[in-house]
Amino acid sequence: MEFVQNFPFFSIILSMFAGIVSSVLDGKWAKRVSLCLVTAVIAMSAAILVWTLRTGESYTYMMGHFPAPWGNEIRAGVLEALTATIFGVVMLLSIVGGMNWIFVDVEPAKTNLFFIMVDLMLSSLLAMIYTNDLFTAYVFVEINTIAPAA
Repeated sequence: MEFVQNFPFFSIILSMFAGIVSSVLDGKWAKRVSLCLVTAVIAMSAAILVWTLRTGESYTYMMGHFPAPWGNEIRAGVLEALTATIFGVVMLLSIVGGMNWIFVDVEPAKTNLFFIMVDLMLSSLLAMIYTNDLFTAYVFVEINTIAPAA
């Protein structure tokens, strides 16, 4: 197994971890963490896209030691990697394009909460793209409905 095959899992976990880290930071630092995270996710998704195009195959990453009906699986192929790359680019353009309005529309004390929700939404979108089982998809659909509403 090549190291690049771990990137879907890393991108989901890093997005969740960035949400946790952003909870203790102020707004400016939370913005920087989110921008770095989205850039890293784009780079990892592009690396997966290049790897799957080069090898011509998709793969399944089993988390734990149980297959899909009982455990969580991540599937990565050309379509998944392309979709994750596009979502990352759109998320980066949304943050950069709306940067002036973020600090105007959101109270300064709650700016870090905005970036927590951005990180959680990116994590849930990536997990829904890469998941190979219905339970994980359901859990991240729930997170995806809560994150933009808050």
